[in-house]
This record gives sequence, structure tokens and C-alpha cells, in this order.
Amino acid sequence: MTQSNHLPTKIKTVWRISAYITFTVLALIAIACLIVFKFTNWHWLVYATIVFAVLAVIDVIIELLLVPYRYSFWRYTLSDDAVELQSGFIFRKLVSIPIARSKMLPLLPDQFYNLKSSKKYGSQRHQPHTKLMGWPPSW
Repeated sequence: MTQSNHLPTKIKTVWRISAYITFTVLALIAIACLIVFKFTNWHWLVYATIVFAVLAVIDVIIELLLVPYRYSFWRYTLSDDAVELQSGFIFRKLVSIPIARSKMLPLLPDQFYNLKSSKKYGSQRHQPHTKLMGWPPSW
């Protein structure tokens, strides 16, 4: 039996950045509701502003508290014929991805994961270590 490994520790930073982006979006929606209220005097927008502001705060707190839990209970296993992803403590979930079925592997866990690195991506069906056109995107 092969040994399960934790995800890289950089993934915690990705999850935290994702939580802050969600907070920013919800806060901007709350601010937009407040601005529209000031110009239109629709009183129901005050309630929408309060709801979005409370949702933003609660969501960022919950997501930041769940980062250590997610890191502790997400594991992967590499075997000769598949990649297995295991998650959860109470409700365990095991996903097996056969390597023979994977065609291209230039995927990243998130946009922020390898933002500063410029690696060459490839797989067995594509010529190994061939620079893929347009990847990673040049911002």
C-alpha cells in the first residue's frame, strides 16, 4: 500500500486568498447597495446592505477557521495506475483518477498557486516538457 501525502503547504495561502477575495466581493456588493440607496432612497436596500455585510464577515471568519481543517484532512496518493484524492473526517470521500485517462495535465489548483513561477507543463500524450502556447497566461 502506498503512503498518503498532505497537499503542499502553499495551498493554505491559496485558500486564505480565496477567502479574502470572497469577502471583498461581498463587501463591494454591500457598498454598492448603500450607494444606490443614497441616490434612490429605496429603503429596502438598507436591509440588503446589512445582509451582505454580515454575510461577508461570517463567510471570511468561517473560511479562515476551516483552512487548518481542510489541510489536515485532504491527502493524495500517487500509485502506478491512478491518483487518489481523499478528503473529510466524518464524511470521507475518495476520488480515484486513472492516469491512463488523463490527456493533458497543465491544470493548477488555483490562479494564485504558481503566480510567479514559469514552469513548463506537459504530459505523456503531449511531448514532455514542451512549452504550451499561452500557458501560463502573460498578465
